[in-house]
Amino acid sequence: DVAMEAVRRRLSNPKWPVRQAAITAMARIAQSCDADAIAVLAAMMQDEVASVRDAAIQTLAMIAPRGDAGLVAVLADGVTSRDPNVRATALVALGNLANRGQMDALEL
Repeated sequence: DVAMEAVRRRLSNPKWPVRQAAITAMARIAQSCDADAIAVLAAMMQDEVASVRDAAIQTLAMIAPRGDAGLVAVLADGVTSRDPNVRATALVALGNLANRGQMDALEL
């Protein structure tokens, strides 16, 4: 889709506010459980800017399916972030996306 492609191009922009805005736009146009969008957002959790990582986590929490083991592991990594906002957002997202057994298995 044209809109999603335009958003994805902006995710590699050198200016972090552009990347953050692109993630916010993705939240509005991505379909629930869109595997490609989820993969892109999971990769954005490696961004050097905490605000971008935080936006990626928030968007993942909105569109990702509950119980995805790979995504739960990615979000668990967010809990160890040095940034308190990223840690808090990752914990909330885990609460929304992880099944009870997955949460029990995490060593947080």
